[in-house]
Amino acid sequence: MKVGSDCAASASRFDREIRAGRIRDLPRPLLTQQLLGPITLRLLTRTAAPDTPDFPESDTDTVCTVFADAFIRSAAAAPMAERPCRPGPVTQ
Repeated sequence: MKVGSDCAASASRFDREIRAGRIRDLPRPLLTQQLLGPITLRLLTRTAAPDTPDFPESDTDTVCTVFADAFIRSAAAAPMAERPCRPGPVTQ
Protein backbone atom coordinates (compact mmCIF):
# COMPACT_ATOMS: atom_id res chain seq x y z
CA MET A 1 0.00 0.00 0.00
CA LYS A 2 1.41 3.36 -1.04
CA VAL A 3 0.31 5.97 1.46
CA GLY A 4 1.59 8.88 -0.62
CA SER A 5 -0.36 7.85 -3.69
CA ASP A 6 -3.49 7.20 -1.59
CA CYS A 7 -3.24 10.70 -0.11
CA ALA A 8 -2.75 12.20 -3.56
CA ALA A 9 -5.81 10.34 -4.84
CA SER A 10 -7.89 11.64 -1.91
CA ALA A 11 -6.64 15.18 -2.52
CA SER A 12 -7.61 15.02 -6.20
CA ARG A 13 -11.09 13.76 -5.24
CA PHE A 14 -11.43 16.64 -2.80
CA ASP A 15 -10.22 19.05 -5.51
CA ARG A 16 -12.97 17.85 -7.88
CA GLU A 17 -15.64 18.26 -5.20
CA ILE A 18 -14.32 21.72 -4.25
CA ARG A 19 -14.27 22.88 -7.90
CA ALA A 20 -17.83 21.60 -8.29
CA GLY A 21 -18.84 23.69 -5.25
CA ARG A 22 -19.98 20.72 -3.19
CA ILE A 23 -17.49 21.01 -0.32
CA ARG A 24 -15.66 23.96 1.21
CA ASP A 25 -12.14 24.82 0.13
CA LEU A 26 -10.29 23.71 3.25
CA PRO A 27 -6.71 22.41 3.44
CA ARG A 28 -6.68 18.86 2.06
CA PRO A 29 -4.98 17.29 5.12
CA LEU A 30 -7.72 18.74 7.34
CA LEU A 31 -10.45 17.39 5.07
CA THR A 32 -8.79 13.97 5.13
CA GLN A 33 -8.50 14.02 8.92
CA GLN A 34 -12.09 15.19 9.27
CA LEU A 35 -13.27 12.28 7.11
CA LEU A 36 -11.05 9.51 8.47
CA GLY A 37 -10.47 10.58 12.08
CA PRO A 38 -13.84 9.60 13.57
CA ILE A 39 -13.94 6.28 11.70
CA THR A 40 -10.38 5.41 12.70
CA LEU A 41 -10.95 6.31 16.35
CA ARG A 42 -14.13 4.26 16.45
CA LEU A 43 -12.46 1.20 14.91
CA LEU A 44 -9.52 1.48 17.32
CA THR A 45 -11.61 1.97 20.46
CA ARG A 46 -14.44 -0.42 19.64
CA THR A 47 -12.44 -3.50 20.58
CA ALA A 48 -11.50 -1.94 23.93
CA ALA A 49 -15.11 -1.21 24.93
CA PRO A 50 -17.39 -4.04 25.98
CA ASP A 51 -20.84 -4.29 24.44
CA THR A 52 -22.89 -2.23 26.88
CA PRO A 53 -26.29 -0.52 26.57
CA ASP A 54 -24.50 2.86 26.60
CA PHE A 55 -22.18 1.79 23.79
CA PRO A 56 -24.09 -0.73 21.64
CA GLU A 57 -22.43 -2.76 18.90
CA SER A 58 -23.07 -1.40 15.40
CA ASP A 59 -22.01 -2.94 12.14
CA THR A 60 -19.14 -1.23 10.33
CA ASP A 61 -21.27 -0.27 7.30
CA THR A 62 -23.74 1.61 9.50
CA VAL A 63 -20.94 3.37 11.38
CA CYS A 64 -19.22 4.40 8.13
CA THR A 65 -22.52 5.71 6.73
CA VAL A 66 -23.16 7.79 9.85
CA PHE A 67 -19.65 9.26 9.87
CA ALA A 68 -19.67 9.91 6.10
CA ASP A 69 -22.98 11.76 6.47
CA ALA A 70 -21.53 13.82 9.33
CA PHE A 71 -18.49 14.67 7.17
CA ILE A 72 -20.67 15.79 4.26
CA ARG A 73 -22.79 17.95 6.57
CA SER A 74 -19.73 19.58 8.13
CA ALA A 75 -17.67 20.06 4.96
CA ALA A 76 -20.48 20.90 2.55
CA ALA A 77 -20.40 24.28 0.90
CA ALA A 78 -23.34 26.33 2.17
CA PRO A 79 -26.02 27.18 -0.38
CA MET A 80 -25.73 30.76 -1.62
CA ALA A 81 -28.65 31.94 0.54
CA GLU A 82 -26.97 30.63 3.69
CA ARG A 83 -23.46 31.96 3.06
CA PRO A 84 -22.43 34.89 5.24
CA CYS A 85 -22.74 38.22 3.49
CA ARG A 86 -19.39 39.87 2.90
CA PRO A 87 -19.80 43.58 2.33
CA GLY A 88 -18.11 45.03 -0.69
CA PRO A 89 -16.30 48.35 -0.84
CA VAL A 90 -18.21 51.28 0.58
CA THR A 91 -19.41 53.66 -2.12
CA GLN A 92 -20.78 57.15 -1.50
